[in-house]
Amino acid sequence: MINHTLQETMEAKSVIAFLNDSIGEDILRADYPEVMAKMSPLDAQQKAAVLAVCVPALSGKESSRTRLARIAAVRAIVALLPLSLGAIADLLNRRLTKDHYEVHCTLFVYLS
Repeated sequence: MINHTLQETMEAKSVIAFLNDSIGEDILRADYPEVMAKMSPLDAQQKAAVLAVCVPALSGKESSRTRLARIAAVRAIVALLPLSLGAIADLLNRRLTKDHYEVHCTLFVYLS
């Protein structure tokens, strides 16, 4: 069983709450086509803010420890394609730890 620190739990909740506020819906429970439809009308500044929250959440060495935050962040990043293509490529180039491969797996689920 994985133990979460209080800080990791708060960071995960913060990422999910930000994304829920951004689309006005629960990003983890909404059907994925609905997430994509909600991301589409965001202006450039809002989309940049979503990327600014999601990329660090997926880039850290402990990124797979908070599974729900990882899933929420990946759903958002993939929904922002093609804007997020560079960020996705960077995430896929990271191969140092098991956590990076967890991010890869989650990305492939939503890219398919």
